[in-house]
Formats: sequence, structure tokens, C-alpha cells
Amino acid sequence: MGDCACDVFTGETKIPVFFLELTFACNNACVGCSNVFSHQSNPPPLDYEGWHRVLERLAPTAAWFKITGGEPTLHPEFEAIIKDIDALGIPFTLFTNARWQEPKRLVSFLKSIPTLHGLLISLHGPDAFSHEAFTCTPGSFEETVANIRLATEAGLRVATSTVITRYNWNRIGEIVAFSKELGARQAVFNRFIGSPLPQIEPTPLQFIKAVETIEALRAQGASIRWGNPVPNCLAPNSSGVCMAGDAMATVDPWGNVRPCNHAPMIVGNLLTQSLEEVWLSSGMEKWRSARPPQCLKCSEFPSCYGWCRAELMYKEAILLKSQEPALQDASTF
Repeated sequence: MGDCACDVFTGETKIPVFFLELTFACNNACVGCSNVFSHQSNPPPLDYEGWHRVLERLAPTAAWFKITGGEPTLHPEFEAIIKDIDALGIPFTLFTNARWQEPKRLVSFLKSIPTLHGLLISLHGPDAFSHEAFTCTPGSFEETVANIRLATEAGLRVATSTVITRYNWNRIGEIVAFSKELGARQAVFNRFIGSPLPQIEPTPLQFIKAVETIEALRAQGASIRWGNPVPNCLAPNSSGVCMAGDAMATVDPWGNVRPCNHAPMIVGNLLTQSLEEVWLSSGMEKWRSARPPQCLKCSEFPSCYGWCRAELMYKEAILLKSQEPALQDASTF
């Protein structure tokens, strides 16, 4: 799940922020993967030269980068791309599952990069069962935990990132304690966004209980926060608002721009268009104007700005699919 605050340790956001999805490749098989291209056949990602061209387009405007994927460290030219970003002087956060091919070498490299603000590492439970229920990759928990320790002991700033599931909703306190034990400075929690996954998503009541636990721990001073917005109509919370398409955008492995990393909607391409053209495009305006009618009447709208637009897209797609038989029947009249 994409994290909506660029500073994973304070929750502050310098804008605009760009998610850079370096590659679709990943060595986990997360059932709730937020990458919209992860389960399809894809061409090779941009090489160093391609990403250099994208960075040239973004550099005059960008205040922060979020380096993600897939697993970004699997890009064959990962280090060259990171050095390019560092040369621009733009701070960035690395989103990773910490299942690195050469852990010690990678940690040493990252320590040499001044603009690296920190790592956001996926940790979906305090034990292998709860974590691997999401990653669907045996052994991934042990490997991730070992490399979180390696990174924190080397002095890198680390926050852990957890998607709330039916396997961990009642273990929030354990996850926060375990994250702290590993040396992470903060535990970040996210709600699942995507097509329905009843086998992994918590029930509405379970999710509300998780929200209540997170808010109670925050009130007690725990270093914990939300990674993506939770509408107050689901449960009162401190998550904030979504800025996707307003102050944030995503660049996929081929230079396409999407308003949100959770949504498949493409509004332009930075290899053929300027950032200004993309930002002012009709597609981006359509995204910004997408709000459920019921949200506009809600008293919370001035502080919430409406439901997650990516989730709205998934709900509309499900509705259209459910209507297909009726539409087909109607077409025969």
C-alpha cells in the first residue's frame, strides 16, 4: 500500500510528491499487492537512461520521491538510478520488502546516499503466520526481519508498514512492539485498497476494532500513524486526507503517469509529454472531480474530501461487471 506522507517518521508532507515505480518485478507474491500491473504480462521496465529522462522532467517541480515497485531493489540498474536521484538533491524514501539479494552490500550503498531519508519496510504481522498470510511467500518473514535488524543496526532510519488483515487486526499492539524491538522508529498501518479480497480483508467490525486500537496507542504516545486515509464514516480516526492527483502522482515502470499508485488510470507519459501537460490533462481533471454523491452531502466532507477515489474506481468496475448479463440481455431486444 502506498504511503501518503512523504516523511514516514513525522507524517509531514512536502509537495509535490512522486511515486517512482522502478520495476514491476518482486520476490514476494502478496495476495493484496497494490501494484496494478503486478498480475499481467509486462514489457521490460525503463532502463537507467529512460529513468534519467523521467527525472529530468520531474526535477524542477518535485519536492520528494517515493521509490517503490514491485521491489525496487530488483531493478538491474537500481544503484545507478538512486545515484541519479541523489545528484538532484531531492530527498526520497525507499519502499521495500527487505528481501534483498545482497543485504550487506545494499545497506552499505544506502548509507552512502545523503538524500535517502529512510526506508519503509513491509511487515504484515509479528510472526511468520500473519506476515506470510499476506506475502504468500514461505520464509519471507524471517528474511525481512533479519534485514530490518541489519538496516537499523547500521544506522538507517526505518519504519515498518502493515496492511490490516483478518490475520493481524487483533495484533496491532504486538506489531508496534515488535517493530520497536527491531529498531524501527515508527509503525505505519494501512487499510487494504483494491478489488475485494474476502480471504485476507478484515470484517468491518474487525477493521473498526483495529482503528480503535491504533488511535488508543497514538493517544498513549506510541510512535504509530496511518499510511493511507481512512474515511471517518468507517471509523473516527487521525489518518488525514488523500492528496493523490492534487499534490501526488505515480510514474510507472514505463514512464506512464497515474494520479494514484492504487489506481490503474493512466493520464499521460513523461517520455513524450511535459509534466505540465500531464498535470493539466483532462484525465487528471476527471480524477480530481470523482467524488461519490453521498460524500458531498456529508458533514465530514470539508475535512475528509470524500472516499478514496481508487477504491471508488474498483467499486464502479464491480458494479459494471455485475450489470453485464443484464446489459447483454437488454441488447437482444
